[in-house]
Amino acid sequence: MSIPTIASWNIRGFNRSDKVACCKRLISSFKLDMICLLENRIKLSALQDPFFSLAHTIFPNEASCNNFHLSLSGRIWIKWDISKLHFNPIFITSQMITGMITFANNCSFYISVIYASNSDMERLSLWEDIRNLEIDHSLPWILMGDFNCCRYASEKVGGDPISQNRLWNFNSLVFDIKVMDLQSVGCPFTWFNNRLDNPIHIKLDRVLVNENWLNTFPNSFCSVQPPPVLIISGDTYNSRHRFLFKNYWTRMDNYWDTMLEIFSVSPCGNPIIDFCNKLKKFRGEIKNFDWANSNVIQSHMDKLHKSQADCLDRIAADPLNPILNATLKSLTCKVSEYSSIIASWVIQRAKAKWLSHGEDDLNFLYAKIRARQAKLKAITNLTSIGSTRQEIISSVISHFEGIYNPPSPPDMDMSKFPIGDTIDSSMASMLVQDHLSTFANASGLVVNYEKSSLLTPNTGPNYANVCSALSINNTSNTITYIGIPISDKCLKIADFMPLVEKITRTLSGWKAGLLSFAARLQFIRYTILNSIAYWIRGAIIPKTVLKVIRKLSSKFLFFGDTDSSHKLHMISWGMVCLPKQCGGLGLHSPSALQFGFNCSLINRIYNHKIPLGRWLLMRYSSPWRPPPVNATKFWRAVCNSALTAKPYFNFRVTPSAPISFYWDHWCPVVEFLDHCHAYLNAPVRDFIIENKWVLPSVLDPNIARIIQEIPISDDSLPCLIWDNQPGNFGAYVKIYYVDSPTCLWANHLWFKGGALRYSVYGWMCLAGGLKTAEALSLRNIFIEPLCPLCRTDRESTKHIFFECNFSYNIITQLIPQATTFYLRPNASQFLDWLDDLNVNSDYIRLYKLITCCAIYLIWRERNDRRFGGISNCSTTVLKKIQASVCAKVFKWKNGVDLLDHF
Repeated sequence: MSIPTIASWNIRGFNRSDKVACCKRLISSFKLDMICLLENRIKLSALQDPFFSLAHTIFPNEASCNNFHLSLSGRIWIKWDISKLHFNPIFITSQMITGMITFANNCSFYISVIYASNSDMERLSLWEDIRNLEIDHSLPWILMGDFNCCRYASEKVGGDPISQNRLWNFNSLVFDIKVMDLQSVGCPFTWFNNRLDNPIHIKLDRVLVNENWLNTFPNSFCSVQPPPVLIISGDTYNSRHRFLFKNYWTRMDNYWDTMLEIFSVSPCGNPIIDFCNKLKKFRGEIKNFDWANSNVIQSHMDKLHKSQADCLDRIAADPLNPILNATLKSLTCKVSEYSSIIASWVIQRAKAKWLSHGEDDLNFLYAKIRARQAKLKAITNLTSIGSTRQEIISSVISHFEGIYNPPSPPDMDMSKFPIGDTIDSSMASMLVQDHLSTFANASGLVVNYEKSSLLTPNTGPNYANVCSALSINNTSNTITYIGIPISDKCLKIADFMPLVEKITRTLSGWKAGLLSFAARLQFIRYTILNSIAYWIRGAIIPKTVLKVIRKLSSKFLFFGDTDSSHKLHMISWGMVCLPKQCGGLGLHSPSALQFGFNCSLINRIYNHKIPLGRWLLMRYSSPWRPPPVNATKFWRAVCNSALTAKPYFNFRVTPSAPISFYWDHWCPVVEFLDHCHAYLNAPVRDFIIENKWVLPSVLDPNIARIIQEIPISDDSLPCLIWDNQPGNFGAYVKIYYVDSPTCLWANHLWFKGGALRYSVYGWMCLAGGLKTAEALSLRNIFIEPLCPLCRTDRESTKHIFFECNFSYNIITQLIPQATTFYLRPNASQFLDWLDDLNVNSDYIRLYKLITCCAIYLIWRERNDRRFGGISNCSTTVLKKIQASVCAKVFKWKNGVDLLDHF
């Protein structure tokens, strides 16, 4: 009996278009009927967006099931083709989805999709859930996915060996539920740590089946393909006569060489004709390259997949071979690069020829076209009385004219309208002029008619009379107010070019050569981020603009040069923008700034009677109400921030508070919403008279009693408070990073009285940001491997700080207690040891400052020896460290006393 073809893939993020394209290619290659995507990293709120769901549809007739509501980030997302099978989930947890699959001839079996946690305790709860499953064990049952542990010690090669005690819990589960491994082909290992110095291969993904499965499907087997685990049971392109530029060509090296060679020739004759001739020549040269044909790229991709599979087969026999591991890593990088190229080409082709060569996710568009055609045919059948084409067309036109062009009202006498409901057109402009004059007399701010512009939409009445009455001759679709563009339409990327140009101009020039790393960090913190925060308060900055700003800031911080394009970044900008306690440098990302501004706006809406707040509440009722379909992007961002910060926003009922009776969480009763559907848009103040509750009789008596017990505070108090505190921008931004893990070594670097100039280099040392020979070799960049300080051992961050003879002699002379180490420590171990010293806290601060200063000056000595040809002895470096520390400690409150013992 044949079974549906099912795949399980630990995809590690399903938010990118290239991952969606890879899934579609996987489904097409193996003719899959179901795919189980693990570690999606998708939030539940994203599924509410219909465009997101449509963009992530990978089957023609798709249905899906997930457990996103049980986890902060998406863990399991099952997708299947409803024309091939039916899946009915019966048990869902944060680590497992179990259900029944029914396919041809009503054949059924149970399936459990597993994505186990990294925590041993959480996995124990998963094993208990599997044991307690209430299923019919007489039916076939299959368990597949990422179990995050292996069954046998032989299934792990490299790293620390696994003890038998750690394998007991999983094997006990296997014996208790009476399952066994399904026979498999392919590589015996499913996870690789991508490290060349200490490679680790382990089998974390597997397929388990019961005895009834083997009896029912005896020919079934599992195939381990890179990268998913599979149960194993084109596209033709018509050539075009016109030249089509393919975006992925710009990633090819020969493309830029050819372009420079052709366009660097001095023009001759008519410049337009010369330019056309060069384009024609350039087109002909491109066609001579193999990569001009997308089929060649696809063929190369297939060869890479084959080479990757062959490499995995050889690694299975020799897992610790460094050459094979390096080859696997190189092939993986190439597969990722060419997958991105193919995805770029597929997206471009879909846009260029979407009617005939659209992607699979255009079924929705075709359905809409067919539905519209059906409506037209229905109208034709209902309204036409003739049979000729002309009569049918006339009938359809008459039908729509009757719908969209109704007759005018029979009587348009304006005198019958009540006085005060209309404004005569001749008076409208005069009233606007009177208001401007009144404002000028009250504030002293007079309109400058030469510089003023009237913001007018493209559609609407003739604004010539208004401009004439106001003496304003300039009209525009977009105006700039205090540096921020304002328009009645969505702003374009070009509107944000002044911000990009300002930041580029600010980060370039003399500052780059004169500022140190710490000074550049402070410059970004107090200049660039302030500019971004100012724009965020007035507009939603597109992701493309933020990406450009992020690149400029990263280049300026690490290299002091915004024009550097091929320099190596050792630390991601995302890590830099984490709080110091989370392992970053404390810079706020634009997303964190936007979150803080949204929370600040919510606070102002409820606690201050501002016109913007009244208008937003009148239009949307509450930021905790799901945004309607026609909601603006700005309000959707506010709602997402409100949902994230909901546990920290607390309401205090006051007689005039604009709290929503239905949507806001002012009442502690969880079941409150089930009894208040009739009061969706009613504010709480409508149920308060003379500081007393007046509740409708339809409310449940128990709920009414609880509401009566809620105190009504005075109007002078704010109705919305932040975590029982007034709340400020810093507190809002802090909550944005509440889910980020805490860094254990942060307190070693950021302490009272520390020097930022030295602490940032200690941060780069612990965060892996120093370009040592070992760190560069992991990125296939090879330099002299010997340490330039001692010339005996290989250079690495751990060796320089402080296993090296040169650095260890310096640190032990500065801190004599360090001689008690049995083995020489690295920087992290040394800083941890400082916290355990039985000395005064001021001395611990002093020792931490000495350590950070030593890291900075020893690293400078290493660079001078490697690149400058300058060599100083350890005594000279020691004197420099002592002088730098004394200059800083002398400014401390008790610095003189500390220096006496230094």
